[in-house]
Amino acid sequence: ISEALEKEDLLRLLSTYLTLMSRTVESYSGVVGEILGDGILAFWNTPDNVDSHAAKAVASALAQQRSLEFVNKQFKGMLEANGLEPLSIRIGIHTGEVLTGIFGSKNKFKFGCMGDAVNLASRLEGVCKLYGVDIICSGSTLAELPERNFEVRELDLVQVKGKSSDTKLYEVLGMTQKISEQRPALFSNGITASSEQFSSGFSNRKSFWSWKSREDKGQGKELSSDESTWGPVSFFEQKQLCSRDMYEDALHCFQNGSMEQAKAILENVKEKFGSDTATDLLLQRVIAAMEKGPEHYQADNWTGVLKLSDKEF
Repeated sequence: ISEALEKEDLLRLLSTYLTLMSRTVESYSGVVGEILGDGILAFWNTPDNVDSHAAKAVASALAQQRSLEFVNKQFKGMLEANGLEPLSIRIGIHTGEVLTGIFGSKNKFKFGCMGDAVNLASRLEGVCKLYGVDIICSGSTLAELPERNFEVRELDLVQVKGKSSDTKLYEVLGMTQKISEQRPALFSNGITASSEQFSSGFSNRKSFWSWKSREDKGQGKELSSDESTWGPVSFFEQKQLCSRDMYEDALHCFQNGSMEQAKAILENVKEKFGSDTATDLLLQRVIAAMEKGPEHYQADNWTGVLKLSDKEF
């Protein structure tokens, strides 16, 4: 994009994109920690505690994908005139313990976070490209999501470069229903708490609330609460969920060493629902394992883990 566009057009596009994405993140109680070129690093649940921080991170990622549609519509003419495809983004989300605080030198510093969870979130963003998906969350994030609010597809079990442990990957397909929660509405000192929106790159176990002070207009000194609902809801066709279920069945067969069954399921998926990058990749791995023979995939140490050697992943 930077090679195809004039500097002024590139600046206008990036400014619009980053502003909209940042507002989306903040509206879901996220903090924009860094902007790295056209990328955004965001976190939840630090410096202040945030309820449902993992769910808000995932919901904000879905909202970010929808916000991108507005950017593409606004700049459609400019992109087409320069032979460019509509913009697309990849988002990796992970939940874990991190070190947060003020980092930097004596002259230049900022609030941020660091740790293995941050690095893994960055790796998951790169892994999206391998599987041809928009949003990937880890098993740690999935474990903290409320049931029946999100639809996901189990993608794989991988070992990313730089980690000795395995990570379960899930493609985030969408939200089936909005999430309702009670939130503080009025405090005795007349300060209101407001959560602002944004969709971002990853989640950890810390997040941000924005506070706006106002004069107490005699509304009472009791702590009260109201109900808020949030999250972009998607409609799912039955064939999409059926395809997801069949893919997961094939994945489990592969991981258990049942290659013939996995191959039959995947070929059935492609015949009924068409192909996608993740299905093609899994089928290639099934065929490669079958070529090595049962002594390979029926060995005691067989797990089906995909080891990613490229640091991009």
